[in-house]
Amino acid sequence: MADDAIGKCRVTPLIIVGIYNGGIRRISEYTPTRNAKMRKGGKASNYTAMLVREIKPLIDGPTAL
Repeated sequence: MADDAIGKCRVTPLIIVGIYNGGIRRISEYTPTRNAKMRKGGKASNYTAMLVREIKPLIDGPTAL
């Protein structure tokens, strides 16, 4: 879809990044507050920090187009 949209000049070239999730820890990775009943959640700030400190530099790194 991205290639088609770029080819038709509907969008400028872009980077699409897929990030593996932690499986059973996924809800904890994505939610900002902990759910005591489910005993999950509340690690979104860690996930966000990982995106900023580890993933974004890879995207912006010397091999980026």
